[in-house]
Amino acid sequence: MLVGTHRGLVVFDKSTKSAEKYTHDNKPNSLSNNQIWDIKKEKNNIYWLATSDGLNRFDFEFKQFEKYYHNT
Repeated sequence: MLVGTHRGLVVFDKSTKSAEKYTHDNKPNSLSNNQIWDIKKEKNNIYWLATSDGLNRFDFEFKQFEKYYHNT
């Protein structure tokens, strides 16, 4: 289960009863912003996260984010 907060993304694993937190940092495959407004699940464990700084595609299998920004 994924939970978006104002301090990043929390992923709960029901089988192991553990949680993993993802936050923004300067690494290229990290979350673009810690403030998450919405999460939508796509097929094959791909999730889309709406943040305060762009759209993020989260690959659950590889635990990596790809960032998308709107050019004005």
